[in-house]
Amino acid sequence: MFRFLATILLFFTTLSLFADEGMWLLSSLKGFNESRMKELGLKIPIEEIVGGKGALSNAVVSFGGIGTGSFISKEGLILTNYHCSYSAISQYNSQENNMLDNGYWASSKEKELRVKGLSIVINKEIIDVSNEVVTLIKDKHSQTDIALATKSIGDKYKLKYNALKAQIKSYKNNSIFILYLQEVCEDIRLVGLLPKKVAKFGGETDNWQWPRYNADFAFFRAYKNNLPYVPDAFLRISKDGYSKGDFAMSLGYPGTTDRQASSSKVYEIAHCQNPPLIEIRSRMLSVIDGLMKEDQNIRNMYYERWSNSANYYKNAVGMNDWISYLDVVGKKKKLEAEFEGWVKKDHRRLVEYASPLDYLSRQAISDSLYIQAITYFSEAFSNSYQMLRNASMLDSWIDNYCTGKRSFMNKKDFIKNVSNFFGSYNTGVDKVVTKAMFHLVKGKLPSNLLPSFYETIDKDFDGNIDRYVDYLFDHSVYADPVKVLDCLNKMNYPKNDPAILLNKSIEQKRQELSSISNQLRRDSNKGYQSFQKGLVDFLRAEYYPNADKSLRLSYGIVDDLKKRDGKIYPFMTSTSGILEKSKSENPDYYLDPKLKSLISTQSVNTCFITNGDVTGGNSGSPMLNGRGELIGLVFDCNWESMTRDFNYDITLNRVICADINYILFLTEKYANVTYLTDEILTNQFSQKGM
Repeated sequence: MFRFLATILLFFTTLSLFADEGMWLLSSLKGFNESRMKELGLKIPIEEIVGGKGALSNAVVSFGGIGTGSFISKEGLILTNYHCSYSAISQYNSQENNMLDNGYWASSKEKELRVKGLSIVINKEIIDVSNEVVTLIKDKHSQTDIALATKSIGDKYKLKYNALKAQIKSYKNNSIFILYLQEVCEDIRLVGLLPKKVAKFGGETDNWQWPRYNADFAFFRAYKNNLPYVPDAFLRISKDGYSKGDFAMSLGYPGTTDRQASSSKVYEIAHCQNPPLIEIRSRMLSVIDGLMKEDQNIRNMYYERWSNSANYYKNAVGMNDWISYLDVVGKKKKLEAEFEGWVKKDHRRLVEYASPLDYLSRQAISDSLYIQAITYFSEAFSNSYQMLRNASMLDSWIDNYCTGKRSFMNKKDFIKNVSNFFGSYNTGVDKVVTKAMFHLVKGKLPSNLLPSFYETIDKDFDGNIDRYVDYLFDHSVYADPVKVLDCLNKMNYPKNDPAILLNKSIEQKRQELSSISNQLRRDSNKGYQSFQKGLVDFLRAEYYPNADKSLRLSYGIVDDLKKRDGKIYPFMTSTSGILEKSKSENPDYYLDPKLKSLISTQSVNTCFITNGDVTGGNSGSPMLNGRGELIGLVFDCNWESMTRDFNYDITLNRVICADINYILFLTEKYANVTYLTDEILTNQFSQKGM
């Protein structure tokens, strides 16, 4: 959007020039996107995408709060990404049952594995209730008035649909209010997934890259009352595949974006937040990777965590690369200058949006040191080692239980909570990571920004960080589930546990740094809010709400990728590329012998790309053609789209999808579970009347 002049943005009221950008609210498709979607190749009416029972929106679910899944049969079968399955794998993975290496396929419904803590959310109805809210609030616009109005309307719909959860979200400066009536299913069972070497062919080497050859998919099934869930709609499989230029749309639950971020916000991410994240995660990944290579049990326990952290690490590296190459900060500044010029042309705007840009520019400088320090705290102390998190959460639970403050938490519930916390925990690994993190932070931050526990190390441990960490793990109950349960049995726990004292030291300094940072950016925060509010009026039809984990639709076309070296990479890959890459000595390109046998005699399309617009949370989103039929499964974005949370470039951003026919091919030929492909393909073209 940043390449358009302010005058065009002000008066342009259709979407024909820039419609392909955006993660759009489904309730807005009819008014904002329908004509452009049809121009690109949409063949079905919008009402078949979002509407009542049987719409495509009924078939797409929020999967575990981290990704997206889709119903692909009338028996509650769900298709999502392999990398959304790590929690399921970690619950059942062991030396005797190594799912990472062997995969898993249930031979019947009775063999499907229930995954603890996993749930899905289904949007049964999506209703624009803006008029109802506006009628209630009238001329009152405070957050309290809006909250009361939305609660009243939500309660009304809960009475009408008493089995459903009612959630109302507001957009565009509280001018749009969307009601989501949702059903939550908490009985989700693992049906099938491939060995990691097949599903994640290319590993970290190919992560965020194109071309790709992944079979990044897994099957789950939803149950209700111990019977397979019967969805209102499930997706049909395309018989025709796809070609370059074909219309393609994805439905999913993107996490969060900040497309209207200021130049100073992007500067802060690139210069204050990403460098500490990159440095800390690089060190942590190196430590854990070495330990995983030495011990299979550690690999089984920590692979999910290592993989997720590696994903964020590589994302931050790519983001900084492309922020610089695309001059994102410069483009943002250009938009801000156009916005300021627009404000100055109208007295009402001057009063309402009093130019915030001076404040915004100061924000990037005033508290950069503190933002950097806070990021070190978050990454090194909160995200890297686990005992601090264990202590922070379990301390209050033990206190409440032992003092009787929460009588409803019985011993059985408490033991369950403890087992959840320590289910993927190895004391030896955590100790090594903790030492690495404490050394790293000590070497990076000046003494006045360090927590007080470093003074304790200097005073009581002669400055020896390793000795302090050894003491910490030897004497804290929170490094050992047996010690935690012993506290429960004795109805007593140490108030001065060293992990609790450590946590207090870190939190005290974190709050001090946050307070200084907030004070320094007090005025700039006001300016930022004014800027964001004004952009709604300034961008008008080009403005779309940021992603917020609600169901969104994105669209574009199947298209090639021209990289910055000028080379064009075709929109599609095939198994011949797997055979070629397997000649490398890189272990990420190890070719499973059974897969090699299958693809040596026939070539199958593996992956394809579109120029759509997705972000984190879209993992597992269905990619559909103009008839609403499933052609692929979203599993990644390309390296060129690393700035996608606050910048979109239609020439560079690509959505990477696994071909649905490759998914079916591997399910039938590799996994030999023909009953699943039969289930998927049965009644594919006769859903009406379900």
